[in-house]
Amino acid sequence: DKHTSGETLDDQLQVVTKLTDKSHVMQYGDSNMGSEQVSEFLGASSLRLPPAVEDAITRWPTLDSRDATLMYLVNRYQNAPEEEHDELLAAITEETASRERADAVFESVVSQVAGEGANLTFSTVTQHQCQKDSVNAAVEACGRFSDYSLKYVK
Repeated sequence: DKHTSGETLDDQLQVVTKLTDKSHVMQYGDSNMGSEQVSEFLGASSLRLPPAVEDAITRWPTLDSRDATLMYLVNRYQNAPEEEHDELLAAITEETASRERADAVFESVVSQVAGEGANLTFSTVTQHQCQKDSVNAAVEACGRFSDYSLKYVK
């Protein structure tokens, strides 16, 4: 398989780094293993995808991870039998309401801290303990962050 045959872990890291633009690529574990063949971990596959499928995979639109839950529910709704629609529509409505609540909470915090009409902008965190304390206070006051509301923790 062209995806594993002859490809090293270092090669795979470079490909993933090049293709990733919505988050930071992280490498964990023993970095001395970079010369190991990917096929040693995944096995060599005889699966061959048609060229059109290979092309579609490489051009697949990226999805912000914050939208994954909502898109999953929408996709399930679109493909579900009619008898499941009410339940899925309720889940989509709850997810949307949760997102709106998170937006309202953080817009309110920005207004209270920076003044009415201030824009919510993100900058590089330099005061890590302050950020940690702020996140802990938010969790204590509002509960755990959702996948969506984590976008406000940058």
